[in-house]
Amino acid sequence: MQKDDQGQMQLLKELANEKGPANMWEIGSRLGWDRQTTEDLATDLMARSLLAIANLSGGVRVTEEGMSCLAQLDGSGVQAGAAESIGSWLEALEAAGDVGLSSAAKEDLLVDISTMKAQLKRKRPLSGVLAALLTAMQAALDTAENPRAKELFDRSKALIGSL
Repeated sequence: MQKDDQGQMQLLKELANEKGPANMWEIGSRLGWDRQTTEDLATDLMARSLLAIANLSGGVRVTEEGMSCLAQLDGSGVQAGAAESIGSWLEALEAAGDVGLSSAAKEDLLVDISTMKAQLKRKRPLSGVLAALLTAMQAALDTAENPRAKELFDRSKALIGSL
């Protein structure tokens, strides 16, 4: 990776850690860069559709493509499509109601659902956490004899593969 690429990714990471639009000048200054360096790096990120202008005072925001790029770089984030798929799977799981689990398995499943919902609220949900939760949920669903549980079990396999 070239020095400019490293600078771009450093800027992108810092901007992604901010809540909402962030001021690129403040972030650049915090990183020890002058305005020209900051502008050059931000412009390159905008050309790659990883960053978008939020206002004319240096306000920028990381785009969905930028978040996906960061997730791929650090290997820990989940892309938006996968998070949406997991969210819809959770809705189907909750809508299924009683799928014939033991009371202990049902209690654990409810805790796992709550934990997964909390994880999906993160700016970048952690794929390792989601994979572990899906694996635990699979184990519970695999014990149920209900056909709906089998269907949800099969769908969860594809979700783990998408992480």
